[in-house]
Amino acid sequence: MLDAIIETMHEILKQSDIEKASLSIQAKKLLLVLEEGMPYTTLELMEKVNIKSRASFKKHYLDPLLEAGIVEMTLPETPNSRNQRYVKK
Repeated sequence: MLDAIIETMHEILKQSDIEKASLSIQAKKLLLVLEEGMPYTTLELMEKVNIKSRASFKKHYLDPLLEAGIVEMTLPETPNSRNQRYVKK
């Protein structure tokens, strides 16, 4: 039983490493500046990676991390809320 749990954990960790390896350089750059569990607004994140264009930031930096499940929205039911924050898992 314990061996099965350990094997499952190893598979999950491998999958996580594969997902992180397939991220763009931009997404990895954002990932490096995020503190785990700390909520950030879009503007705060853009400032951290020195990006001015919200559309470019969303497409190249934020969306890949959201799709990979590495970052999550604090208000997923209202993605366009002015109170939306993003948290690294």
